[in-house]
This record gives sequence, C-alpha cells and structure tokens, in this order.
Amino acid sequence: MNRARTAALRIAGRLTPALIRNHRFRTRWRGLDPDEVYEFMNALADEIALMSRELLIANQENDRIKKALKDWQTRHTPAPGHEIVIPANRRPCVTWPVNSG
Repeated sequence: MNRARTAALRIAGRLTPALIRNHRFRTRWRGLDPDEVYEFMNALADEIALMSRELLIANQENDRIKKALKDWQTRHTPAPGHEIVIPANRRPCVTWPVNSG
C-alpha cells in the first residue's frame, strides 16, 4: 500500500469501525477473495467497536473511583492543626510471640 493511501486511512488519526467497514481495496488479477476480506474487516470493526465501548466504560469507572477516593481522603484527613492525638494510656498494646526455638 502506498503512503498516500495509508495516510488516507488515518485521516481522523485513529482507525474506527466505520473506516474499516467502508474501506475498499483495489482489485487485482489473482487477488484475495473480496467476500472473505470484507467479512474479516467487518469482524475486525465489530471487535474494535466493542473494545472502544469497554474502554470508555473502564475509563468512566476509573474516574468514578478516583473521585470517590479523593472525597473519602478529604473527609478522613484532619485539617492542619487538628491532627488526632492518641494519649499514651490509650495506645494499643501489641505483644509479639517469643520464638523459643
């Protein structure tokens, strides 16, 4: 494929399902079976469309989780000068088992 045709495929910067479905190849003597090529292109376009939707959903979920985390951190982080101080007599006592071996 020459560079001009390759560039024309990527005018929008990305391959899209519609671009894949609508692309037509030049015919040649002894070429590939056009029906098989277009069937494959349609399957590829369907897969790209599905992956694009899944990526959009994943990005939206990621944004939602980031916002929830930021909100939680804001609610649970003490303001400067208002740090939580645990008195010495209220600190948890931790004992570790002694290895007698």
